[in-house]
Amino acid sequence: MGRTTHGWVEYRHVDWSDDQFEGDGWRALVNLQEMMGGRAPFSGYLFGVENDAKFEPIAPDRGLPDSMSRVARLDYEDVSSDDASWVSLRELERADWDAVPELTAVTTREEWEAAVRRTEKFTPQGRLVERDVDAWTELPADTVETLATEQTIRYDDYVYRVVPKRLRELATYDWPTLWSWLTELRDRWELDSEHVRLVVWFVED
Repeated sequence: MGRTTHGWVEYRHVDWSDDQFEGDGWRALVNLQEMMGGRAPFSGYLFGVENDAKFEPIAPDRGLPDSMSRVARLDYEDVSSDDASWVSLRELERADWDAVPELTAVTTREEWEAAVRRTEKFTPQGRLVERDVDAWTELPADTVETLATEQTIRYDDYVYRVVPKRLRELATYDWPTLWSWLTELRDRWELDSEHVRLVVWFVED
């Protein structure tokens, strides 16, 4: 079982007093399901859904915004989902993209691989022995837990240092395309970043 990501890129027009604008001026522009095929690896890091890498999510569990475009609302009502959130471009611009995950929350190899860039192995004198060792194979489970907490440990006459991933390293896949949609929309219409956003909901496969 997994989840697919649905939703829209929405924007709020500068002059939304005209009758053609509904939902306090919010309009839907890009269908995330069509653009990304339901695949959104960033969902965990933005919204806390299936957050294997244990990053502190930017906008978890907000539900739907009070006002939204009619297109997006009808799309949401067409599926069965109680799990929704949204985030503005302003928040994404201010996010700490150099943030690292909370390794002490990692409990499985899969989560470790999602959160860690590499584990380095040194001699006690500081000479690099191996740039990227498999910590879960080379170290006992309780030692891996200690490494997650302290990030540098000594074990069996070697020193191990974990190098966690940064949030920007996980902003891959279709994220650059999505980011360009958000920023180009802001620039083209000279919108405030608060008036460009992602509205998402998650559907069980």
